[in-house]
Amino acid sequence: MVLDALELIHQAVLQQSHHRAEFSIDHCLFIVNTFQSALLSKRNGHARINSISHSSISPQFHPLIHRYLQNIVQEKLQLCQMFLQLIDSHLLPLSPSVESKVVLCRSKADILRLCVDLSSNPQTRQGILQQAFQTFQMAHQLASGLHPLHSLRLEVALQYCTTLVELIPSMKHEAILIARHAWQAAVDQLEHQERLSGHEEESRALLLRLHQCFTTWSTQED
Repeated sequence: MVLDALELIHQAVLQQSHHRAEFSIDHCLFIVNTFQSALLSKRNGHARINSISHSSISPQFHPLIHRYLQNIVQEKLQLCQMFLQLIDSHLLPLSPSVESKVVLCRSKADILRLCVDLSSNPQTRQGILQQAFQTFQMAHQLASGLHPLHSLRLEVALQYCTTLVELIPSMKHEAILIARHAWQAAVDQLEHQERLSGHEEESRALLLRLHQCFTTWSTQED
């Protein structure tokens, strides 16, 4: 059912792009969430089959399970490529708001990061990793145009710095600076406000996580 919905959305995006109709932030969030649900269903299926292959099942079925797992990986890669093409060719060019562009760039970076995990070729993994890094960087730069307390800006900063630490450990110092800067800019805004809106209250948890990240990483560096 999720895949059927995905195909309908794919066709709807192509049609709207053909008519040069703009995509709102709500459109982008709906499309992103649908694609992520489809990938999650594939990921869960992969995990279930993989757990079976490590159980006491007869060895004669191991090659069959291995081929099935490879097919799931290929299907996930095809979904990723479909999503990346939609973002680059249709969604980003027709998304006028900064919020929409940030959501799309962040999602593109997440998908590229998944492709890194799915790829078995070291050279291919390195190339995709570089693309993911550049896309996270773009999302972070775009998000800097949002209010310092905007949850989307804080989410992108958190994802960007944690990705640097996990995938490029040599850039931990840069990750610390990104997290500390995002946290400090938001805290400076908090000091000039008597009360917080519900939207800004949601940012408190993100601020806490950013603070935990850069303090933990700084301690590890020492």
